[in-house]
Amino acid sequence: MNKSEKIINESGYPLQIFIEDLIEENKKETIWKIQVSEHRWINDQTKDEGFIDLVLRNTNDNFRMIIECKRIIGKWNFLIPKKNFSDTGDLKILSMNYNSKEYKWPIGHFTPNSYESSFCVMENGEKKDSRTLEKISSELLLSLEYFAKSETEFKVSLLNDNPPIFGQEFKAYIPIIITTADLQVYKFDPKDFDVKIGEITEGEFETVPFIRFRKNLSSHIKYTDIKKKYDFSELNKEYDRSVFIVHAEYFIEFLKYFRGGF
Repeated sequence: MNKSEKIINESGYPLQIFIEDLIEENKKETIWKIQVSEHRWINDQTKDEGFIDLVLRNTNDNFRMIIECKRIIGKWNFLIPKKNFSDTGDLKILSMNYNSKEYKWPIGHFTPNSYESSFCVMENGEKKDSRTLEKISSELLLSLEYFAKSETEFKVSLLNDNPPIFGQEFKAYIPIIITTADLQVYKFDPKDFDVKIGEITEGEFETVPFIRFRKNLSSHIKYTDIKKKYDFSELNKEYDRSVFIVHAEYFIEFLKYFRGGF
């Protein structure tokens, strides 16, 4: 491989183009197709801007996948304490109701089930990576919100005050990070933490094809119920957001089995 090819590969664009081509090749085997690619977004308040790699829509036109492709040579290690060893179908994602004109962050139930984690240590060349999954996920969520608002404004302008067709009253927006990083969960019992040396003394690694990353992440559309009075603990949970992390090798399989709703 010459120097120019190495630089091109390090850009991550070949991964994005590969995923786009893969989706197109397998569109008859899934309910998903590409809606847009390289979609520019800008936040009117913060002036943050960027490009959404891919947006997929399902055949019922009520779900969108907002996709960020990340070429990573290394491992993403997700910590799973003992109480969370079982998998989950929960996913907290953005939805828009065209009748009420409200955005919400409800918890839906979607397959495939997976582990869920709030802690990720990114590894590159057996060293801790300076990047964080929190930052990558937050940027993805901001772009997702922009896309949702833009699509809503466009849709509402087409409706011209007429109610939407039954079954198309809402849309939900699912953030997905597709990566080449090895996805590992590290399952451990907190009781195996040695406070004298500050280390876990026993744990178990497991490689997974995908995982839910759930945490307080940046977003401007905030509350599930704007009329509800929250206590601080409830308010904290309201800021939780879910991002699906999927290894590129398993993405088509993931698409084939993705089902669910609220």
